Amino acid sequence: MPTADDVKARVMRMLAKHVQVRVDQDGDIVAQHESAVCYVRCSRFNPAHPLGGMDVVVKLFAPILWNVDRTPALYEWVATEGQGFIIGRVACNPTSDSSKTNVFYEYSLLGDNLDEPEVVHALRLTLSTANGLDDQLQPRFGGRKSIE
Repeated sequence: MPTADDVKARVMRMLAKHVQVRVDQDGDIVAQHESAVCYVRCSRFNPAHPLGGMDVVVKLFAPILWNVDRTPALYEWVATEGQGFIIGRVACNPTSDSSKTNVFYEYSLLGDNLDEPEVVHALRLTLSTANGLDDQLQPRFGGRKSIE
């Protein structure tokens, strides 16, 4: 059974064949497209599960907007339309300012048997979704795009 580090190294090799990637100070793999940045984190989950196996998750997450005012309209959009994607979801993540939130597109895969087309497609889907959503949501809810 591969470790999270094994899966991360494999994911890095697969992605590097298709896009420019780097590793940030948190150890996440990072890729960029237009105004979107995607972070890829490989970690163990549920290691104590009695059946074992399939315990590395590859989480792709792309900030859509930073420092958005927490409003009922934003949370309604996230809870309804933001959960309506066939693959992935939109989530609000906390900031140090209790009146603000960061809005992310998130997508997770099981990493133990991940193949190259799957991980490359996941990255492209995450980047393109975040790149479209930041243009759609910023005029409506404010905040700052990852790359402006």
